[in-house]
Amino acid sequence: MSSRMLCKAGGNLRELRCTSRWRQQASRLRASEGCTFSGDYRKTDSSVLGTREGKQPTFALLDEWVPNARRLDREEALAELALRYFTSHGPATVQDCVWWSGLTAIDVRAGFDTVKSRLANEVVDGRTYWFSSAVPVSRDRSPRTFLLPNYDEYFVGYRDRSAACDPSSSQRENFGNIVFNPTVVIGGRIAGTWKRTVSTNSVVMGSNDVRTLSEAEEHAFNEAARRYGKFLGMPVVGP
Repeated sequence: MSSRMLCKAGGNLRELRCTSRWRQQASRLRASEGCTFSGDYRKTDSSVLGTREGKQPTFALLDEWVPNARRLDREEALAELALRYFTSHGPATVQDCVWWSGLTAIDVRAGFDTVKSRLANEVVDGRTYWFSSAVPVSRDRSPRTFLLPNYDEYFVGYRDRSAACDPSSSQRENFGNIVFNPTVVIGGRIAGTWKRTVSTNSVVMGSNDVRTLSEAEEHAFNEAARRYGKFLGMPVVGP
């Protein structure tokens, strides 16, 4: 049964309801396969994730969310994907794009060769990194601090993530474990992990640093935590 037949026109359909109806058509579907099965339907260009209803995900028809979408042939699509990857994730290598996209190296190279004249590049330690030629050069050299979620694109969007690791720390060996947790990034490199506990009236913040932070970095982390609390509309307890 197609996802189009399951989704209500003009609205979203809860995943639980979708899964229930799919089970009516696929009686052998195991309960644990519901999310995988619905995920497969989202790959057919018919449905997409919609807004949440409480804690439940919903689905919507792609045509209703993105009407009059531009249609690309295969070569155009590969070129567009490559251009979007390097303009959003650059500096990055072609191998990084292969990793991120899940496409073959031949397909990525075909798309990349079409658009590389529109990109800038730098060679660092024998590797060529590509990025948008329109990226402005920042004059602010002060390290910026970000509290990122686990599996953030800043890390998982690249095959080689060594540039995000501080070479003076031992985190390179533990990098696989670090990306499972929300991370503290200072000056573009991992400085530790962070966690939160949300209560009724406040959010408790804590961190586990992989190296000793300077006083300025501690202050920057505290400010980032307060910004997060402001986003949640709650005072921060901890930093």
